[in-house]
Amino acid sequence: MNLYQIIGYPLYLVAALEVILGFILLRQPSRRSPVIKAVAAFSFFLSAFALFTAIMYTRASMGLDFNFFTRATWIGWFSIPAALQFIFYMKDETGRVARRIGFVLYPFWLILFVLSLFTDLVEPGHVRLIPYEGQAGPLEDPARFFGALLILWIVYEIFMLRKSVGGVRKVQLNYFFIGTLIFGASGAFMVGLLQLFGGIGFDPALGAYFSLPWVALTFYAITRYRMFDIRIVISQTLTIALLSLFFSAIHIALFTVFEPLVGPKFTILISLFIIAFIFFGTQLNSKVQTWVQKVILRGKYHYQNVLMESTKAIVTILDRDELLDYIVTSIRKSLAVENIGLHIRDHGDQYVLRHGFNIEGNPVLTRLVNTNVVPMMQHSKQVAIREELEVTQKTSDFGNFSTHMKAIQAEIIVPIFFKGELQGLLTLGEKGNREPYVQSDIDLLETLASHTAVAIENARLYEEAGQVKESLRESEKRFRNLVETMSDWVWEVDINGVYSYVSPKIQDILGYAPEEVLGKTPVDFMAQEDAERAAKHIMSAATSKQAFRLFENKNLHKNGHLVVIESNGVPVYDKSGAFIGYRGINRDVTERKKLEDQLRYAQKMEAIGKLAGGVAHDFNNILTAIIGYGYVLHMKMAKADPLRKHVDQILSSTERATNLTQSLLAFGKKKVYTLEPTAVNEMIQRMEKLLYGFIREDIELKLKLADTIPSVMADVGHVERIIMNLAVNARDAMPKGGRLTIETGVEELDSEFVKAHGYGSVGSYAFFSMTDTGVGMDAEVKKRIFEPFFT
Repeated sequence: MNLYQIIGYPLYLVAALEVILGFILLRQPSRRSPVIKAVAAFSFFLSAFALFTAIMYTRASMGLDFNFFTRATWIGWFSIPAALQFIFYMKDETGRVARRIGFVLYPFWLILFVLSLFTDLVEPGHVRLIPYEGQAGPLEDPARFFGALLILWIVYEIFMLRKSVGGVRKVQLNYFFIGTLIFGASGAFMVGLLQLFGGIGFDPALGAYFSLPWVALTFYAITRYRMFDIRIVISQTLTIALLSLFFSAIHIALFTVFEPLVGPKFTILISLFIIAFIFFGTQLNSKVQTWVQKVILRGKYHYQNVLMESTKAIVTILDRDELLDYIVTSIRKSLAVENIGLHIRDHGDQYVLRHGFNIEGNPVLTRLVNTNVVPMMQHSKQVAIREELEVTQKTSDFGNFSTHMKAIQAEIIVPIFFKGELQGLLTLGEKGNREPYVQSDIDLLETLASHTAVAIENARLYEEAGQVKESLRESEKRFRNLVETMSDWVWEVDINGVYSYVSPKIQDILGYAPEEVLGKTPVDFMAQEDAERAAKHIMSAATSKQAFRLFENKNLHKNGHLVVIESNGVPVYDKSGAFIGYRGINRDVTERKKLEDQLRYAQKMEAIGKLAGGVAHDFNNILTAIIGYGYVLHMKMAKADPLRKHVDQILSSTERATNLTQSLLAFGKKKVYTLEPTAVNEMIQRMEKLLYGFIREDIELKLKLADTIPSVMADVGHVERIIMNLAVNARDAMPKGGRLTIETGVEELDSEFVKAHGYGSVGSYAFFSMTDTGVGMDAEVKKRIFEPFFT
């Protein structure tokens, strides 16, 4: 083996390690992170640099031309923008500095790389490797000087970044930083600055060897700090190798059989078709991968199943405790941990163990997590591993944090964050097989922690929704109790004025059940004489979308009588602000209206009575003088005096005027009624002859007196005047003759009569009634029959 081979062959290993590292990084769950992408790109560029250098020395050992590969080694300079992007993405993954570096430096080195491959401006070629001798192109020295400055910038930034990173993260990245510093410092000197002074016989391509410490230390850091289980890499590599050997064997066999028959071209097509069918159309790939995982991993890392089942559980299990218990049990079984605990924040901001199992698999009693653990997790927001904390706790701000983890038997603590707030802590003890927790375990735990956070939040929202629902139910219950017990009738109508809701009280007011009213309009229940006026009022309010108050309208009760309703309503709008109808209250004011009418009538009668009483008093004084002088004149006149009949007419008129005056005084309450026991039948019999004088000869007077009728307390003179007035009215109503009937009897008044008329009390009453066969009274007359002096 010559010197060229001694130098070239190890670089194949370096290139292989670096490309494997790049693929491993890209297969991690966090592969979308710009930091991971930058490190993977850095690894791939170094791999290409080492590979081209290895090929260059291998071809030199064989006496072959290596000029192209000498030019191609300039690809190593692409590692500079990748390294700078890694550093600035570490500071801020969303920052613009790293992206701007990529936009500037990648095109710059791409141009130099193309010029190096196809021109002599950068790399003229025709060099001797041992000892190194070569000519520099016009752009080579400026490019190497600029590259050396960039590498020194990288070294400076790594020093500054290492100072800013602390705790576990610093320990994890320490070896990576050291490897990068070795490669950067050596590269800046050997590949950049030293070549400006002739290189002293040192080939700049040998700078690829300085990437070996970087890749070795990076692999060590990944394995030491459990970035992944090396067995996963072996499993995946072995799977690829077995499949490659299998498909190569198939290809060789097919080529041996078909090549003599159809030629090499068709044989290759047939082979590719069969291999593609086997790879994509069968389960060979998955079966080989399953077998290798079973042999290498021994059934571990079936995390996809765990995640799928936990996601399904979050959707299907509504009870929080049941769901969290399921997740804790899944973690315990999948990782085979000896003890596990899920601490949930309570209302007092204490973290209480809600779900947990000990080494024997029995549920753990409720306990509080150490209060010193919480600030650490709130500050770091990262998974805490006790073994790593023991290395860093001397420089940590949290002192003997690992001691607190021992107190709760925790090898690892996973914080559960939701919207930046620490909702809980997941603590796990040692695995049953005493293996360390690797990155894939941590990735699983972090994912399940996020699932747990969602479950806790969903449970909280579900609980709040239940409380809101219960509150709404109680509010609706109170509203219904209020509506159903109040004396008014609550209603709602839609935009067309159709009832969409009525309270049960409508049945007491109008006699209709609520279901009989729904689907109809308020006008459908109004009296005919009031419906048109009410419809116009309702239409006017709806058009302007204004509230209305104290709108009186007459409705027909189911049994036919009128009910006076006082309506109040307000417009109702939906969430979008669109008008959808009215909501309001209807009140039965029938009795109130009766009382108001009675009050107005009483006030009117009082005013008239005062006027009538005053007039009657003065008129009575005048009548006294007329009657006195009339009687004097009547006594002094002879019976045969022809003027005597005129004096009799005067005295008769003054007697009627006296009776009228007495009535006016009685109406005006100027006269006190004298009540005495009165036999109604006898009183009417005494007045029979007198009544014949008030009615005409073509009118028949008929008496229908009860056999037995109790005496009543009455003012006889007042009652007689009532009978005479009714007889005169009856006479006037029968201009062509007829019959006037006076009837007496006994009537029982019950509570229905009292309720309907608003006066009296239950008991037996004597009555008399006067009926005529006259023309009757129209509606206008009926309204005024009780007005004084109307008839």
